[in-house]
Amino acid sequence: MSTPLAHSRSPLTRFTKPNAILTMVSLAHAVNHAYATLMPLIYPIILNEYRLSYTDLGVMVGVANAVGGLMQLTFGYMRQFIERRVVLGGGQALMGLSAALTGIAPNFPVFFAGNILARIGGSPQHPVGSSILSDQFDPRRRGFALSAHISGGNVGTVLVPIAGTLIITSFGWRTALFVFAALAFVVGALIALTLDENRATGAHIAPASRGSRSEIKQILSNRNIQLLFLISTIAAGGRGLGVLITYIPLYLDKVLKIETGSAGILFTILLVGSVIGPVIFGRFSDAAGRKPILIVCYAAATLLTIIFTTLGATTILLPIVLLLMGITVYAESPLLQTFLADSTQGLNRDLAFGLYFTAAFGVGSFWASALGWVIDSFGFSAGFYVMAASYVIAGLLVPFTREMRPAR
Repeated sequence: MSTPLAHSRSPLTRFTKPNAILTMVSLAHAVNHAYATLMPLIYPIILNEYRLSYTDLGVMVGVANAVGGLMQLTFGYMRQFIERRVVLGGGQALMGLSAALTGIAPNFPVFFAGNILARIGGSPQHPVGSSILSDQFDPRRRGFALSAHISGGNVGTVLVPIAGTLIITSFGWRTALFVFAALAFVVGALIALTLDENRATGAHIAPASRGSRSEIKQILSNRNIQLLFLISTIAAGGRGLGVLITYIPLYLDKVLKIETGSAGILFTILLVGSVIGPVIFGRFSDAAGRKPILIVCYAAATLLTIIFTTLGATTILLPIVLLLMGITVYAESPLLQTFLADSTQGLNRDLAFGLYFTAAFGVGSFWASALGWVIDSFGFSAGFYVMAASYVIAGLLVPFTREMRPAR
């Protein structure tokens, strides 16, 4: 059997404790989310600078997200040959270089290409980062570790709108991308050179299963997993880090005509909900079960999205509704991931998650393109109603799933 690359130890390697590894992997997740949050602040500017339509923007976001999503399963296989710290750190460094390329883009095609490369660089985060943490923490603390990983990403989401808006308004959108590029490259190099997950366990961690065709067939033939994949792909029509994060800033700018600083604050309020929501709904789902809480989440997201489209720019309800939208919409994906983890007993869980992320972020990413066309053709309100409809359809499918609670 081939020997994985990077068995030689860097003299800088010193992060060997599980909590230190959790901190580093969560930091990488925060940087990943920071990029996803920074770009929507730039979109209103490049719409004018490059003379783009919402369909153009939707196609770019959809294609970039699709490529990034479809690459996630590939990065899961790469641990056969390359240590995971190198895959994860290398992805971060590629994201940084791609952001720099986007920052010097003289036209839309180069900007488009930079977005695609950045999404490829961010692709290892979910499958590789979650895999590293699953190996480092025993089942009694694994839930805490994976939740902290999600929260770490959402912290990056929250910090960017105000800081990014300040840099953009003071120095321009290109400078904002250069600042991010430097941060991503430094974090990537740090992880690749200083993280040592093998030493933390006292033994080399065995490479993951290659995932035979029979294993893939077994996973895809599981009715419950089929339903969860379908629900996730449909609900991607309103997912927080997919379409919502793209079109909310544009709606605040183009429709409600809110000035940049105030729009940045409102966007931050939405994202604060993304830190709170997973914790609240996750704890409730532990007590009451995944199905009822997921249904409540979809119902609340539907109602709040419809209410949002009826509010004007001056109402005091706008920040309240945005906070509640963030809490509900961003809780949906972690709930589905937990539901999937419960449903993979006796199956190759790593492979199941690789397939899940490919469906959720790869196939589901084409919603961004579809919604761009809807908004161009029928207006922003129609776009948000389509998002709400995606929650309704996904919620109606949840009762047909079968909950498999892990033994305590």
